[in-house]
Amino acid sequence: MAEKARKRDARIGPGHGRLRIIPGAPDFRELFEAHYAGVFRWTSYLLADPAAAEDVTQEAFMKLLYSPPAEQTNISAWLNKVAANLAFNYLRSEKSRRERETKSGALTPNTADSAEDHTVEIEGLAEAKRTLGRLESRDRLCLLLRAAGYSYEEIGEAIGVKKSSVGTILVRAQAKFMEIYGNKKEV
Repeated sequence: MAEKARKRDARIGPGHGRLRIIPGAPDFRELFEAHYAGVFRWTSYLLADPAAAEDVTQEAFMKLLYSPPAEQTNISAWLNKVAANLAFNYLRSEKSRRERETKSGALTPNTADSAEDHTVEIEGLAEAKRTLGRLESRDRLCLLLRAAGYSYEEIGEAIGVKKSSVGTILVRAQAKFMEIYGNKKEV
């Protein structure tokens, strides 16, 4: 047992909790300072709630600190993928919570929407957001990453496909988006 503890202590530095130190990897503080703003922007866009986005961003960096990826070649893509997954989990849990509260009578359907939600519901933006919500998560993620300026290589790493497949996936995702968006406009 003591040998296990000694090996563990050799892998982690003092004051770093359970951080796995990978030789040649950038310092956590450097990674945080370099990527925090981008990840926060991304989660803010996905959640439309700055407080929730801050929590999700912080959780993504905690995952980086305590469970870093085996290969640290593209930390930005890894962080954005983790943050997107955490954001989608948050949205699902919030939806479930609202449904439970509405069923239990704690909320009426009219009070379930916050003033912040009404502010976000600018006609064109709200429709685009609803359309994005109807897409498969991979298509939505591809479109949002591309709109945020990520390269095909970074998008490929984030969704787990080859760079050469990203263009096809994006074209199909755009076509699905336009089909759904166009059908809503005609109604």
